Amino acid sequence: MTLQRECIVYPTSRCIRNALDSAQEGMLPHYMSMGEFLNRCAYAEGLITPDDDLRLLALYEASDFKAFSALNIERNFFSFIQNAQYIFRFFEELSSEQVKVETLQEVDVYGEYEEHIAILIHLRSRYRAICERNGWNDPIFASETRRIDTGFLNHFDSVRIEVEGYLSRREIEILRECSRSVPLTITYNATAYNRKMSSRLEEMGFAIAEGNCYELSFSLGDVIRESPSVHATDLVCDVFQNRLAQVGFIKATIEAFAHEGMAPERIAVVLPDESFAPLLRAFDDEGNFNFAMGEGFDNTALYREIEGIMLYLDEANVLNRARIRNVSSAKIDWVREHYPKPFRLSQLEAFLQLIVTEETEEASAEIVRDELQQFSHLAEALETLDFKSVLRMFMNRLRNRSIDDVRGGKITVMGLLETRGVAYDGVIVVDFNEGYVPHKSDKDLFLNTQTRKYAGLPTANDRESLQKHYYAMLFSRARKVAIGCVQNTETVPSRFLLQMKIPMRSAQYRYEEALFRPKTERPRNTEHCTGEYDFTAHPLSASSLKSFLTCRRQFYYRYLLHLSPHELPRDLSEERDIGNVLHASLESVYGRQDHYETPAQIKKALEAQWEDSRGDDPLQRHMKRLWLEKLDDFYRHEAERFQEGWRVAHREKELTALVEGITLVGRVDRIDVKEGKFEVIDYKSGKYPDVDKEPKEEDTDYQLSVYAFLVSSLGEVAGCGYYDLNRGELKREQFLEAKNEKLREILKTMASQKGWEWEMCDDLSRCRNCPYVYLCHREAMRGV
Repeated sequence: MTLQRECIVYPTSRCIRNALDSAQEGMLPHYMSMGEFLNRCAYAEGLITPDDDLRLLALYEASDFKAFSALNIERNFFSFIQNAQYIFRFFEELSSEQVKVETLQEVDVYGEYEEHIAILIHLRSRYRAICERNGWNDPIFASETRRIDTGFLNHFDSVRIEVEGYLSRREIEILRECSRSVPLTITYNATAYNRKMSSRLEEMGFAIAEGNCYELSFSLGDVIRESPSVHATDLVCDVFQNRLAQVGFIKATIEAFAHEGMAPERIAVVLPDESFAPLLRAFDDEGNFNFAMGEGFDNTALYREIEGIMLYLDEANVLNRARIRNVSSAKIDWVREHYPKPFRLSQLEAFLQLIVTEETEEASAEIVRDELQQFSHLAEALETLDFKSVLRMFMNRLRNRSIDDVRGGKITVMGLLETRGVAYDGVIVVDFNEGYVPHKSDKDLFLNTQTRKYAGLPTANDRESLQKHYYAMLFSRARKVAIGCVQNTETVPSRFLLQMKIPMRSAQYRYEEALFRPKTERPRNTEHCTGEYDFTAHPLSASSLKSFLTCRRQFYYRYLLHLSPHELPRDLSEERDIGNVLHASLESVYGRQDHYETPAQIKKALEAQWEDSRGDDPLQRHMKRLWLEKLDDFYRHEAERFQEGWRVAHREKELTALVEGITLVGRVDRIDVKEGKFEVIDYKSGKYPDVDKEPKEEDTDYQLSVYAFLVSSLGEVAGCGYYDLNRGELKREQFLEAKNEKLREILKTMASQKGWEWEMCDDLSRCRNCPYVYLCHREAMRGV
């Protein structure tokens, strides 16, 4: 008995792995992927296939003609690299569908693309000449140079092609030519979503009906087998409010599938948008998943280190300084030195030798070495650029690489295209949202849908239908299917749900809560807090007094426990920083002389002060320019005061005073003097207390009264006030004596008491801006 040598061709390598896993003992057929089969059975004699970098250089050379600029693609090499892929895809699509570029001129009825098509024809012609000169078999011209390798086909007694979705005209033609040398059949599922492929088979004489599965003989031109397809039923899509909830949904669904007896190897998680993978990986504490797409190289420590250096040299802000916290200064200095220099390959080799050390993971180092080897083809063309531009280009290439997932999880996470031809018991699809489903193609860059339709090229609708077909086949092969999507103000469910008649329902559980362990909070002391404190033994400032009167618990945290609010590093100044700069500048202005004759002199002095103390903060520079003009009323009012005889006696004066047994301390912004009497001034660039109201029991701010007691040690105090810098007005305290008496009463009580209960304030509105609100369990008041 002669053994049959059968070749089975699958859409993807994953199909082959699944077939091998499920194969019985005995002689196995020969398995190949579709891409491998086409490359083996069709060849161009005497020609070599160029790699992507050589093709890029050739296209760059071919684009060197004046009219090319009309395509709005820049010819500087850095920009050209980013856009060349669109030109290649366009030409390759024309070749695969066997449509001549000249045909586009005939179907461009309105002449909308006349100029562009003429340029593309010329570009293709120049590129072809380069390929012929170099002896290349470029995919763009493969149809013209192709021959069928009958010797390869003669190794098999039969070939079976598992078609999933769509074959181009060139692929169909190759298969038909192969069928003359070996019996060749295809298996094909006809659905409502792959009518374009069905129509092509009908053109070949096959009778195709939607909803059926076929085995077709290309050699005989007959239908060998026809049977009804299995359709997925009871599909429903769970709707979530945020993307994170889908991670919990995936894990809960896997648990449910496992309880139904499904083996983990028979469960697949499908990601229409693979950017979801890092989020899922972050919560895979059990190591259940293996990610078919691998882990992006941009997540590796090596990539982040190089990226951190580049970002820091571009902008040395707080975030970027944190990125290079653990990077040696030698590496940073090397890049800084070479950034502006003309590129040489030896520079890149030296830099990578500096970056890739013995501690670098071998998988990362191998990818870098591989990319450097391929990048060397471009080195000569890149020597017109600086090192900075080329390094960014090299990083873009690294970003597109991935490291294989070797963790060994049994549940596969994959993109949609990986599912072609594969059957799983349990399928989970998330992110079934507009923008992800359907996935947008960039092949429609040069032509609109109508022109594509007339030319016989796949349209955007055809591509969308093909994606629906992939989902329909994936769902129909599974025992159980779970679908999830997000619906909120930014994201809407995919229109595919309506078109595929899949109903939606609100998620039954808050899955995101299951992702985090229950909080084990340490008890916070919110009820009773007592202790000894002697105010007569400690200095008291206006701000600490205000804290005590506002909330005793706040005073306790700040001045007894010394809990300082955490300040995050930041790049730009805040309002209080601008106010502090303004205060300091005015102190310097009046440090030069105690009065000025005219408003212009004051403005000039302030401007000179700011010229001498320029900061790097762009917001601060902007605010200084604004304040310089905003202070016009202040300049005028100051000049009037000086004409009345007032002079600046003290600036930022630190004083102490003993009042009712308590030592008051403080630094007064400014003290003016006239005829031996003092006036206390506190600059305000923002809000300040009302000076026109009598004292009340609930008052907490006695700053001017504290200052009045402090300055009284120098002499008679004629008045105290807030200098409103926004309006240029001095707002004098109208009830200074009454408030001074009220302050004495408060200080007397504070001095007489030694034991305190540090209770929380009753007025919850005071908690809004309190830094200790979380310690008091009053976080609900934050921002209210």
